[in-house]
Amino acid sequence: MAEPRYRYLRVRVENDVLVMSVTPQELRSTQFDMVEGLREEMLAAADTTHAGKVVVDMSAVEQIGSASFRPLLSLRRKLHDCKGELLLCGLQPNVRDVFLVTRLIDNTGSQDAPFGAAADVAAAVAKLNG
Repeated sequence: MAEPRYRYLRVRVENDVLVMSVTPQELRSTQFDMVEGLREEMLAAADTTHAGKVVVDMSAVEQIGSASFRPLLSLRRKLHDCKGELLLCGLQPNVRDVFLVTRLIDNTGSQDAPFGAAADVAAAVAKLNG
């Protein structure tokens, strides 16, 4: 069976954790088709791999708009429904600031924010396999 091809993601499994690397540099709210495509690809990758632990590597993303949270929130909901876990990593300073201001992550490591975050893929995978 051929591996699925993704337009907005690179996907691999590392130590039983699905790693989705977002490839576009900009995820702006005005780019509805791309944002929706990313959402569909994230959900499809999670379905295809039956992943219980997922890392979303955002290191290539330099700008993000609020509508771009939808793919991440949809993936979080899907994983939450099946008792899965999700961590973000590689947040560039500008992108990290947006996540902090919107309270989607927090600096204290509290479980109150919707997303947990790690510095990079290795740290995120280690944290999920803790």
